[in-house]
Amino acid sequence: MVFTSLKDDAYGGDTNMDDSATQPAPGDWVGVYCYGSGAYDGIGEFDNCILRYGGAGTQEANLYYCVSNSGHFTNSLSELSLVNGVRSVSCSPSINSSTMSDNLGCGLRSETSGGPSVLDNVFNDNGDYAVKLTDQTLVSYSGNTGNGNGVNGFGLKGTVNAARTWTQAQSDFPYVLVGSVTVNDGQTLTLDPGTLVKSDSGYQLLVYGSLDANGLPGDEVVFTSLKDDAYGGDTNMDDSATQPAPGDWVGVRCYGSGANDGIGEFDNCILRYGGGGASTTNLYFNQSNSGSFSNGTSEQSAGTGISVNYCSPVIGHSHIRNNTSYGVYVSNSSPVLGACDGSSGGYNYITGNDSGGYQVYNDGANNIDACYNAWGYASDPEIDAHIYDDDEDPAKGVVNFANWFVIAVPVITDITVLTDLVTLEWTEVINATSYRVYSSVDPYDGFTLDESGVFIGTQWTAPQPEANTFYYITAVIE
Repeated sequence: MVFTSLKDDAYGGDTNMDDSATQPAPGDWVGVYCYGSGAYDGIGEFDNCILRYGGAGTQEANLYYCVSNSGHFTNSLSELSLVNGVRSVSCSPSINSSTMSDNLGCGLRSETSGGPSVLDNVFNDNGDYAVKLTDQTLVSYSGNTGNGNGVNGFGLKGTVNAARTWTQAQSDFPYVLVGSVTVNDGQTLTLDPGTLVKSDSGYQLLVYGSLDANGLPGDEVVFTSLKDDAYGGDTNMDDSATQPAPGDWVGVRCYGSGANDGIGEFDNCILRYGGGGASTTNLYFNQSNSGSFSNGTSEQSAGTGISVNYCSPVIGHSHIRNNTSYGVYVSNSSPVLGACDGSSGGYNYITGNDSGGYQVYNDGANNIDACYNAWGYASDPEIDAHIYDDDEDPAKGVVNFANWFVIAVPVITDITVLTDLVTLEWTEVINATSYRVYSSVDPYDGFTLDESGVFIGTQWTAPQPEANTFYYITAVIE
């Protein structure tokens, strides 16, 4: 079933009999308006339908659900609207297994209250966000893909008030915070492996309930800035005109004050470029009932990598590096950065924070176990000089960093490909005077010294090779 402009000869032929003298255009007509205010129903059920060239007037869409009692748009196409492909206000239609393409605004726009189901759709070449859901009750999302949109992402702002799961079907089609997202107390938001969450400026993921972000090696859950093209590509479609910077967004805040849970469980996660706003950290455990951060990375924060206040999360096997302020800031808490009996946490790389300043800052009277970690230094006095505790202020607790270790070999932490260039980054090796990069098209044989790139510290950039290439790095110590 097709709904289109009188001038559209592609369906039904030359209905206005002008021999193609007039051509259809977005906004030729208003569209379909399903209006359920007051005693009205406003129900629209569309299956195997096509809507084209609408979007004129205040509806701003080919198909507009407004306070509708119910509705669905399935196995259907909405395209070439003057504004949005499908729009809903204060209702929750099901938008499933459909395509929204070539609309001048968003593929799907939902505002005010409500929370549409959005599953297994394709959003291509829309002028604004592929999807933009604001002030919504956020539900589970999966199976959605998109390419060539003005912002090639799934925009979200609202509240999670039941157990929900977000799954990403396409690596370069991330979820984007277009406002802050709140997980209510007693509820759990699960992010499946490979899920990418980017944030526009000034927003946060605020967890009063529980956040379960469990990635896998090579399939991490990533939280970063909308401007960060290293993960998910050029989401804001500005061809690298904007570059990510510390403080681009607020970060993840797990807040367990009062009756709230504030639980954050992070495994194989990456957090980058947060620390904006009052929290000044990528990840904030604040009075959380429980929490953990393992096998992850927290970096490039405008403040600290991880902050802990009145709670005791376990942090282990992670990189906390290159943050503007401290690696870990602790207030009135005893987080486990490495149990000195070896039972939990530890084996973290806490390096390069505040340009070599305090890697851990203990701003409370509690003692902290931080054993079995690498600090980027090779002696007790050097490490101790970069930990703020009772040595600097007798009123503060002791940070026990016994059984520390030195990084003996460079470990590749990031590989990015942008604009025909490949960039490798790796962990710093103590006392290394230089590094060497070896490459091969065979992962098991044939590695030779690769002199095609340029070194900047623990980073190497070279022209992108024509074939799939494998790398390893060695450190030179003289």
